[in-house]
Amino acid sequence: MRKNYITFSNKQDIYVYENQKIDFNKLELDLESSSLLNKQNRKLAQIDFENFSKNLKNISPEFSKEFYAKINTQSIKPKKTNKKVSIVKVDNVEGYRKKELSNGITLNNIQNKIQNIVLTHLDKNKTYKVKTGLFKVEDSLSFKEVSKKTDSLKNDNSFGNFRITNNKRTIENKGSFFLNNDENNFLNRKFYSQYLEKSEIINGSKMYVISYKPKKSKAKYSGKIYINPVNFSIQKIIYQYAKGKRGEHVNLKWLLGIKYSENEDATTLFYEKDKNGSVYASYLKQEIKNYAYINRPIKFIENSKNREKIKFNIKVEVNLNDVTEVLLNEPTKTLNKNLIPYTKEDFKKKSTYISHEKHNASSWKNRQLIINYLEKNS
Repeated sequence: MRKNYITFSNKQDIYVYENQKIDFNKLELDLESSSLLNKQNRKLAQIDFENFSKNLKNISPEFSKEFYAKINTQSIKPKKTNKKVSIVKVDNVEGYRKKELSNGITLNNIQNKIQNIVLTHLDKNKTYKVKTGLFKVEDSLSFKEVSKKTDSLKNDNSFGNFRITNNKRTIENKGSFFLNNDENNFLNRKFYSQYLEKSEIINGSKMYVISYKPKKSKAKYSGKIYINPVNFSIQKIIYQYAKGKRGEHVNLKWLLGIKYSENEDATTLFYEKDKNGSVYASYLKQEIKNYAYINRPIKFIENSKNREKIKFNIKVEVNLNDVTEVLLNEPTKTLNKNLIPYTKEDFKKKSTYISHEKHNASSWKNRQLIINYLEKNS
């Protein structure tokens, strides 16, 4: 694998599927005190938030996106570091966002909708400072401003091209794990114990199967590696957090009202050979499950001489399930020697999501390329 893994400059098609589902276990707002709201408006604001919370719990917002592009890769060795790095650039990208899954709710506008519920019942011609604990969140927030922002997010139909390069880098970094000399190399016997298991069939061919589990506390994953017995190339690898292991974890529940935990990370990788026998990572599926808890006091302070205030508390408990799939076709060798890394200006450039009709007419709609690929490699 070290000898035959593709590192030359190349061009290939890339397809990316992203899906995120949010399950709210808890979403509560408690209006503690207010010199801004009369009794009736306070009651109405509480009812509005309860309805919003109930709606979120019932629909379990789900967000789905697909991208298809041509991608160029060039390996370089900067003089400063003398370490090989890849420059990745995208051509002819198309993206599609499935809107009907979330009933108009987006991750970007949930916070704005919560603020809007409070602002709806305040003076619409005044502005407010917003603080959470000791931190100032907004300096001059108004109903008009939030409404404009919400409409802007709702109507935004664009995406940054660089997000495709991030997915390309992810599959490359994970696919070349055997080049690492650390706990991310599952063949490294310093960090992992390996066991030869019973052979299994993949795509009609018998494969050696090696299972592995952590040997050192620094190692986090357990899984299986499927090896072609003819040439000893890796055909497939699966892994997830080993028993008792997890990802990033922060528990400041009693100090700052925040708790976050990455509980699951399950990954599947497939490899293919090009016509010259060189190996490349062809398919990646990664599923990450996170838990988050936030319990924060929020204060609206009127920008006026009287500095009237409204204090409330938001409590959120949520599970996030993220699934990303990346499919790469056979790379074509190119003579690229002058690819320029993305600049700050490139990161500002955006493309527009295609229409539902154009997506339906495409060859890659509804994960069809991935479905076909997995059927072939089952």
